[in-house]
Amino acid sequence: MRVYYIGNTVSGRPLLDRIAGDDRLVLVGLSDEVERAADGAARYNVDGIDAATLSDDVSIARIADASPDLLVNFDSLRLLPPAVFNLARVAAINFHPGPLPQYAGLHVHQWGIMNGETAFAISLHLIEDGIDTGDIVARRDFEITAKDTGLTVFAKCLREGVTAFADIIDTLAAGRPLTRKPQDLAQRHYYSAAMIVAARLDPTGPVGTALNFVRALSYWPLQSPSITPRLAWYGGEIEIVSAERGPDAADVPAGTIAAIDDGGIDLACADGTLRITRAMTAKGPVAAAEWAAANNLAVGQVLT
Repeated sequence: MRVYYIGNTVSGRPLLDRIAGDDRLVLVGLSDEVERAADGAARYNVDGIDAATLSDDVSIARIADASPDLLVNFDSLRLLPPAVFNLARVAAINFHPGPLPQYAGLHVHQWGIMNGETAFAISLHLIEDGIDTGDIVARRDFEITAKDTGLTVFAKCLREGVTAFADIIDTLAAGRPLTRKPQDLAQRHYYSAAMIVAARLDPTGPVGTALNFVRALSYWPLQSPSITPRLAWYGGEIEIVSAERGPDAADVPAGTIAAIDDGGIDLACADGTLRITRAMTAKGPVAAAEWAAANNLAVGQVLT
């Protein structure tokens, strides 16, 4: 079983180690800016192809010469052309960090949290011309807890994806066929990049919805792949690093600062308060109360 790995060579390191350890890795292609493909490939003593040249004629010829049985596309946003994925003699399979067909598109693990999901999944699907439309060949389910953030859920996705791909490779290496499940595209929901860019934290809605929004977009100490949770007021903008459900604030209009103390900034919502516990500064996160004092945020002010 000869494997051509395309994708992130850092997040995919456990999978690459597994493939290389079984002496199945023949080629590494990089689809992002984490490191040069040559560097990632040299670690495993195989050939490497950089993102900029992934689908040119020379690279396609190199892929054909490597004669891969399986093309693995892992933690990669690159859309592969047929000239590349059709070179896999057995299958070309993509890792998707969400359950298909309900969560097709981009940043779907973050949408899962925003939508209040407590059960989620990753999907491995065959690569074809459509985006996230190919037959599903593996799915692994996991729980989203109340303490999970976008970062921790994505870490769960990566872990389950590595396990699912390892099982697929073992299946094919043993000469067994893949189990293919066509997607019911009538159930498909596609999340575009524009949708998450347009998403906003609504302080006039339920606390739970606001808290899910903050958790979904929280990636500290890394950078969110989409947007960060922010609220504005007449004096500027606050980027929220972390939050929790706060105490009730009777008779305080939703969207209004109900209290500021050492515990944080209590923002009134429709059914309670969202307690902002940490906020971002140019030097990194600080306690929300410290941020409020430095930026003249006061009780009674409105955030939108």
